[in-house]
Amino acid sequence: MVTEYGTPDEITKKDHIVTEKPSKSPNGITSTESTYTLKDCTFEEKPLYIIWKKEGYKVKILNDQEERITFKSILITIGDVDYYNNKRREELSKN
Repeated sequence: MVTEYGTPDEITKKDHIVTEKPSKSPNGITSTESTYTLKDCTFEEKPLYIIWKKEGYKVKILNDQEERITFKSILITIGDVDYYNNKRREELSKN
């Protein structure tokens, strides 16, 4: 990816847990919703996000590695979808 897109604009990993909210669905499945702060890191520190911001689009890799689970996703966004993310951050910061 670095060969294709160059040096990433952001490389971040989880820093501190802000909130944890356990829940249980009607069919008995339990889950926990967590909110974290992020901090800059290197490739060697197992980043959560690697992001390249290009003109007109963004490439974001979500690479979540926990004890028993590894989740990887590559998201390519075209246009300004950050508008909605920024609005959500504003709402959360008011609480």
